[in-house]
Amino acid sequence: MTGKEVIKSNSTQRQQVSREVLGGVLLGTAAGDALGLPAENLSPEQISRRWNGKWRMRFLFGRGMISDDTEHTLMVAEALLHHPDDAEKFQRALGWKFRWWFAGLPAGVGLTTAKACLRLWIGFPPSKAAVALAGSGPAMRSAIIGAYFADEPERRREFVAASSRLTHRGRQADTAALAVAECMALVVRTQLQPEVVQILELLRGFSGEREWQIALSLIESSLVAGKTVSEFVRAGGLEKGVTGYSMHVVPVAMYAW
Repeated sequence: MTGKEVIKSNSTQRQQVSREVLGGVLLGTAAGDALGLPAENLSPEQISRRWNGKWRMRFLFGRGMISDDTEHTLMVAEALLHHPDDAEKFQRALGWKFRWWFAGLPAGVGLTTAKACLRLWIGFPPSKAAVALAGSGPAMRSAIIGAYFADEPERRREFVAASSRLTHRGRQADTAALAVAECMALVVRTQLQPEVVQILELLRGFSGEREWQIALSLIESSLVAGKTVSEFVRAGGLEKGVTGYSMHVVPVAMYAW
């Protein structure tokens, strides 16, 4: 089989991932983003003082609003459609999308992403624009990559890395983004809620980083103990609230899932 035939075969295989599945990833991202946005950067005490009862859409008049989390996911999806077989071209296309998005002065943009976008505008190539910090920006936009490349593990990791290193340069950010993509790929492949043992085995397998392994051990022991998400957060030393650090955000999100 020639190189062109392989690329054509892979593209056909990806097209078989139903639009319903990919649309579900995008809608799920938007819904979760809109639900959580009003509480962003607030402590548990501040949240409990402002709102009581069941959590719901409440940004304005009972409606929610998406943030950069969803916008980045959509930009990644668009770049994937244009360059599904070349991670370097994908990264360049995504870099231009980030440039023009940043030019619109988006509200709530993370400091690291803002610095990377400024670097892109002043002439840094996409491969050199990332800032050496380990925020959760890459993780918030990697689920769609996991779904798109659900049956292509090497391509999945290659594209997650290309997306992550456009804005963030840190092994923790890489690990967190890949964790989200790998879990999404697992769900798409099985079409089921995977067993906890299966998830933990998957997450332990792609990074031996000590901090990551400690977080996974805490997830496992907390699940065995039947702890709530709030109790898990406190057990991780985040009583004042979950920070934007990728090794805080993603383990909490995984535990909630």
